[in-house]
Amino acid sequence: RGYASGVNQGMALLQTELILALNPDTYFLRNNMQLVREWFADKPRVGVVGLKLVNPDGSLQYSARQF
Repeated sequence: RGYASGVNQGMALLQTELILALNPDTYFLRNNMQLVREWFADKPRVGVVGLKLVNPDGSLQYSARQF
């Protein structure tokens, strides 16, 4: 069923306000998650946020999803 199915199953079991779903090869250059949490707290009608994705060479990685 794949990665997305596993993420969906895991999300269904959680009882948290926010869920961070990442690909297994994701890593952070800086920990800005507190900014994301504050952004959601300030905008309660927002349901999804997309983080800036950067390739290992520093170029911008475009998401297949458009929100």
